[in-house]
Amino acid sequence: MTAQQDHQRLMDLLHINSLRQGADPNHPGVENAVNYDESKANPYPKLPDPLVLKTGKGDHGESVVEQAPPGNRGRLRRKFMAASRR
Repeated sequence: MTAQQDHQRLMDLLHINSLRQGADPNHPGVENAVNYDESKANPYPKLPDPLVLKTGKGDHGESVVEQAPPGNRGRLRRKFMAASRR
């Protein structure tokens, strides 16, 4: 069975009569033109600070590490030390 035959078989099984055309980036006036504007895209969005707690408090020192469960303290200490070196 070829890929085209398999495609048609699946279309028949799913009762799909036709597929719509994909977006056409070369002709902005046609019905199937792309629906994005690259000039409005922001390559540097404002991302939240990963070291600020949900409460908005920015206490990232030993107090956060000491409040963590004993099994997580080493992992948190390494994580905070790596972040402070940047």
